[in-house]
Amino acid sequence: MRFLQALFALRHEMARSLPDIFLRRTGMGTLGDPGARTIAAIGTIAARELGWPGKKLTEETETLKRLVAVPR
Repeated sequence: MRFLQALFALRHEMARSLPDIFLRRTGMGTLGDPGARTIAAIGTIAARELGWPGKKLTEETETLKRLVAVPR
């Protein structure tokens, strides 16, 4: 279900970054770190939809991870 939400956000809600997808459009990151597997899967979908090169995907992933990190 969350993958369909991300795809909808990209195609119909003009989401253009992983933080936008996770924190604004779907809420998947509002309760903390959604996990590396989920971030990677959604990142792959976003990269394909938006035509990101590998470097851009890496930057987006690192930005999102910093934003959703739970303080220790």
